Amino acid sequence: GGNSEKFYLICGIVATFIVGIIIGVLVQHGVDRDIASILVLVPIIAVLVVVFPEPLNVGKKTTLWAISGIGLGIAFFEIKYNGTGASLQSSTGFVAYLYYIISVAMLQPFFEEIVVRKLLFFGVANIVGPILSAIFVSILFALTHRDISVFAGAFSLAMCWMAWCGISTFNRTVLH
Repeated sequence: GGNSEKFYLICGIVATFIVGIIIGVLVQHGVDRDIASILVLVPIIAVLVVVFPEPLNVGKKTTLWAISGIGLGIAFFEIKYNGTGASLQSSTGFVAYLYYIISVAMLQPFFEEIVVRKLLFFGVANIVGPILSAIFVSILFALTHRDISVFAGAFSLAMCWMAWCGISTFNRTVLH
């Protein structure tokens, strides 16, 4: 009913603000952004998974997406740390890589799929329909990814469509 959609929306908005504020405060106090993300996202995701349970369906496509994601993660790490002296061969580079992969390639996408697509998209879709909802949440998503806003908006539209078609949060996270 109407109360569950409102609950989804409220949870999505509150979770987003809590995560953003706490990560921002930690970073301002000198905590590395990837470490701050891990510290904040693990308990928040745990709560969201308990409150909004979903079956874990892992198929062949999901496994292929995960393997591809590992390759892309290594490429993005090399781009991010290019010229800094960090590399996967150094202990500092390897630890930074692990933090980066856990934060950017695992926790952040999972959080975004739960909050943006599962809570906000479906919550708004029950009010204005799936097309307007996808456009609305994708614009918001693009605004939070200023450095890649056009790609992020288009990507979010595709992920909203996948969510609407019934592709699970876990499978969307792996593709993400």
